[in-house]
Amino acid sequence: MLERKEKPAKKACLIALCTITCAFATGLGVQALSSGLGAVSAEECEIIVENEWKEEYKLNDTFIIPDALISYNDKEYTPDYQYLQYPDGNIVDYEVYSLNYLGTYSVIYEANVGSKKLTAVKSFSVLSEAYTAKDATYEYRDKLNMSEASEKSGLGVMFSNGGDFRFNLPVNVKKFSKNEPIAIVYPYNRTMLEGNNGSVTEARKITVRLTDCYDENTYVDIVLSWDVTNVVTGNRHPYFRAGASNQATIGLEESSPSPNTRSVWLNGVHYRAFD
Repeated sequence: MLERKEKPAKKACLIALCTITCAFATGLGVQALSSGLGAVSAEECEIIVENEWKEEYKLNDTFIIPDALISYNDKEYTPDYQYLQYPDGNIVDYEVYSLNYLGTYSVIYEANVGSKKLTAVKSFSVLSEAYTAKDATYEYRDKLNMSEASEKSGLGVMFSNGGDFRFNLPVNVKKFSKNEPIAIVYPYNRTMLEGNNGSVTEARKITVRLTDCYDENTYVDIVLSWDVTNVVTGNRHPYFRAGASNQATIGLEESSPSPNTRSVWLNGVHYRAFD
């Protein structure tokens, strides 16, 4: 319930759009867990389950590991052990599991066959109703993999071309000061060096949209785009633009006055305005 009904609070709906194509594998799949002397890795084993579980669950759902068989070298074996690995890496053995972490869970089956230890693993994802994604996947990470946020936790989101990610819960912006961020977004669109100290720029544009809780036609767009025309240094310079739903998105760049550009003066400093 929102406070102060006489002044409607705002809802921050974050929608990030990328004009890129990238693949991110999540959900149900067999993966390797361990190998070594006398051990057979999960890649060599197959799980046979009569009642297959879902690929995705919601946060705080319950889960019971179904009975299964491990298939190896055309033979089937009953597991001696079965347990669940949580997204934080902890492995526990319960009859009923509470899925109280966001991320990827792994169901692990083990069987001792003679001198061999068979291990088979299948995974599923736990998502939150607070978020929805289209042509995108996300998972909770204890540490984000970007240098600026290496000691921070949060959601890692991977987009395909035109994908979007949305935060659905209302946020009362009156509880935040003007210097206090509602959310912190770390855009990351470079994966490979391309020479000249540059990088492959997978995303051309990302849009973060803050939407009025009571009127989806009222919003503010914050647009981050990359300049891919700079072939001298190879650098891909980011540019920010912003604008409300009834405005064009405009950006400012500090520069010397020029008759060929639109000028804006702020606190005695000249900026070039660009679309």
